[in-house]
Amino acid sequence: MKSETTVLPHKYVSSLAFTPDDSLVDWVGGGCRYLLDGEVIDRPRRYAYAFDAVTLSPSGDVAVIYTRHQTKGLLLHKGEVLRELDRSYYQAASFEYPICLFERAGRTLLAHCPRGYNRLDIEDALTGELLTARPDDAERADFFHSRLAASPNGKRLISAGWVWQPWDVVSTFEVDACLADPNLLDVQGGSLPSCPNMCAEEGSATWLDDDVLCVAAGDELDQETLDEYAADGDVPELLPNGLVSFDLNTREILSRTVLAKPAGVMHRVDRDHVFSFFEHPKVIRVSDGAILQSWPDLATGKQQSSISREDGVPILAVDPHASRFAVHHDDAIHVVTVTL
Repeated sequence: MKSETTVLPHKYVSSLAFTPDDSLVDWVGGGCRYLLDGEVIDRPRRYAYAFDAVTLSPSGDVAVIYTRHQTKGLLLHKGEVLRELDRSYYQAASFEYPICLFERAGRTLLAHCPRGYNRLDIEDALTGELLTARPDDAERADFFHSRLAASPNGKRLISAGWVWQPWDVVSTFEVDACLADPNLLDVQGGSLPSCPNMCAEEGSATWLDDDVLCVAAGDELDQETLDEYAADGDVPELLPNGLVSFDLNTREILSRTVLAKPAGVMHRVDRDHVFSFFEHPKVIRVSDGAILQSWPDLATGKQQSSISREDGVPILAVDPHASRFAVHHDDAIHVVTVTL
C-alpha cells in the first residue's frame, strides 16, 4: 500500500471533520475551514461552552457539536444553531456522548439519547420530529448507549456501549425496522452471532458495509469464562485483542483473528481494511490482523472503550468518503491518505 501525508501547521484546533468538498472544518472552533492546500478560511463565531467533539451528516450540511463526557450539544445547519441537545446526567462524566447523524430515505436523521441513558431515539434532524415515539415507562434493556455509528447507507446502527459490571457490549439495530416498531430500540441487540460466546469485552466496532460489522475486543480476559469453554472443549468467538468480522444477514462469522494489541478506536478504510488508533494510527487487514502500515510518530491515545475519560484521545477525524484520516499532533494537522 502507499500513503501520502499533508501537514497543515495550526496550533489551536478544537475539533475536526472532513466535508464532502475536500476540506476540514473545526465546527467547535466556530466553523474554521482548513483547505488541504494550506489556505485557512476563518469564522469569527465562538461558543461560550466547553464543546469538544463533533459529528457530521454525510452531506456535510448538518453538524452536532457536543461534550464527550458531559450532557450538552448543539445542532447546527449550515453553521447556524438550530437547537440545543441534551442527554441524561447518569454516569455522563464517564462515557462518550451517544450521538450520530446519518441519511436514510432522503432525509437527515439524528440518533441520540435525550430521554434516558438506555433509551435510544431517532429524530428528523432538521425539524426535530421524534420518529420513534413510545411510552416513557416502557420496559427497556439496562444498556448504556454510546459511540453510535450508522452503516454506509444508513441501513443499520451500532451502539458500542456497556452494561454493568461494567462490560463493553456492541448492539446493532436495523433502522427501517426500528422506525416501523420503535420498541425494537429497547431490546439490547447483541452483535456476535452466538453472543455471549466470548471471554473479552466488545471494546469497539465499525461497519465494513451495510451488512458486515467488524468488532474488536479489549485486552482484559474473563478467565472464568475461558476455563468453562475449555472444560467443554469449546473456543470462544472473541478473545482479548481479538478482531472479528461477520455478516448480519447470514449470521456468519467471516473472519476471526487476534492482534498483538487491542485495536482501540476503529474506522472503516474499505470492505477489507480498518484504521486502528490504539497508541498510534495503523491500517489493519481484517481477515488476518496484518498491519499493512503504521504511523508511530502520531500519538492517538489508548482508548478501547466508551468509558474513556483518561485515555488521551486527540482531535481526530476519518473521512467517510475517502481512505484518509486527520489528527492534530504537535501543533499541526496531519492528513494521511492511503491507497491500497
